[in-house]
This record gives sequence, C-alpha cells and structure tokens, in this order.
Amino acid sequence: MTAHVELSGLSLTDSLLIPDTAIVDRQRKKVVYLFIDNKAKQVQPLLRASMSAWVPVLGGLKAGDQLIVEGLENIQEGSPVQLGVD
Repeated sequence: MTAHVELSGLSLTDSLLIPDTAIVDRQRKKVVYLFIDNKAKQVQPLLRASMSAWVPVLGGLKAGDQLIVEGLENIQEGSPVQLGVD
C-alpha cells in the first residue's frame, strides 16, 4: 500500500504504511509479526512517528509482506499461524 501524506509541510510520497494495530511492544521494542511458512516471524521495522492509524515504514519491511494483524496478544517468534477464512 502506498500513500501521499503531508504533515506540516513534510511530504511523504510512495511510503509503505502499516496499521498501528499490527505493532506490538516486546521487551521495549516495537515489533510486527509476518506470516511466513505458516509461522510467525518477528521483525523490528524502522518506523516513522505517526499520529494516525497508519504508520510509515522507513525500513525492515517491504511491499507484499504479509503482516499478522489479529491475535497478537500471545503470539511470539515461531508460533504456528493459521489463516482465518471469512
């Protein structure tokens, strides 16, 4: 997902954005979990400060990465993950 965002004259074009609900605090680090080979992979991306529901990513993630966005309370590195089907 890309977007064009302007904050007080700051322009961010073609930025990768992730939902702030996908970010969890683990041992004082902001991390996200990726879905890879039916398991959770913990990643600590470089994030830009944001005051919205979407957080710009400066590094550590790329477009197409599959973020886990639900059930993050008890998830950890290597946890088995099953995709929910609606």
